Amino acid sequence: MKRLIINADDLGFSQEINQAIKKCYETGSITGSSLMACGDCFDDAVSMLKDLNVATVGVHLVITGDCTPLTKDDVFVSGYKDIFLQAMTGKLDKTGIYDEFKAQVEKIKGAGLEITHLDSHEHVHMFPGILEICLDLAVEFNIPFIRFPDEPCGIVWKEFSLKDMVRHVALKLFAKNAQTRVERSGIKHNDVFLGHFHSGRITDTVMEHFLNSLKEGTTEIAFHPAIESASFLEKFPWYKNASMEFATLISGKWKDLAKEEGIELVSH
Repeated sequence: MKRLIINADDLGFSQEINQAIKKCYETGSITGSSLMACGDCFDDAVSMLKDLNVATVGVHLVITGDCTPLTKDDVFVSGYKDIFLQAMTGKLDKTGIYDEFKAQVEKIKGAGLEITHLDSHEHVHMFPGILEICLDLAVEFNIPFIRFPDEPCGIVWKEFSLKDMVRHVALKLFAKNAQTRVERSGIKHNDVFLGHFHSGRITDTVMEHFLNSLKEGTTEIAFHPAIESASFLEKFPWYKNASMEFATLISGKWKDLAKEEGIELVSH
């Protein structure tokens, strides 16, 4: 059986993202979302979920980027490259990361939402030293599912840069290294992941390619939708294609194809 999870990441980061995800829920264009506990628009996101009678959400764990940490100020770094270097040189502040991630989980639980799964901003939960923290938190808080971003190389469909391929291969190597530990944890996970290589660039055509290539088992596709504004793009230019992914989600074309292919839409 081919099962498909459509997840919207970065909920709570901005109003533009919150409004896009709200529309996706209203149109049945996603099967779940992941919430940033340290996002500037967290309260708005929680209120929106409750207005929609959505009682479940994933935790989008954050240790990089433009959010404000819930614990100590120096626990965040600018991006995944910094975390990579720390992980490779044994300089991770594991205690600080555990405390921050635990605070993020507790904040979402404290908002009255049931947590369905864990994933992370820039997939840092696959990095050595951080994976163990996330698996421990999943057990501690009885979170049944964790994203396993092992994206098949054969899914690549587009012209790409060397940087694209390096990021793709690096994450795949981390995921392969993490596979045994994830399996031994007993925590459920997706069989296949899509949306890293094409992150921010999932058009109707790319989505058609995904669905035509879907394997048996559970596949998760991560989207980053937003209703863009000039001020939003000026502040966060890396979301320049978020409106395109939003349009892909709500177009309905992928849902028709999923139905034709006998693909079951599921949540975490």
